Amino acid sequence: MKASEFDKKFDNGENIIDELDVAQARRPGEETKRINVDFPAWMVAALDREARRQRRQGRSLSTRGPRASGVAPGQTEIS
Repeated sequence: MKASEFDKKFDNGENIIDELDVAQARRPGEETKRINVDFPAWMVAALDREARRQRRQGRSLSTRGPRASGVAPGQTEIS
């Protein structure tokens, strides 16, 4: 489809969603990057207390063993 045809459909209020590849859609500047951060044990405990105080579902901070993401034993992964 030519851009002029696409613009015409859009301007006429027609449904253009079928013309878009939404699986490849991205927001500029919203890319994520995984990092590993080591916190002292007291800080992890304080973050866990705060998560419980806010009654969050699950833990926002979790300590896990080695896994495919590259988190080493004893490191803390922010999820």
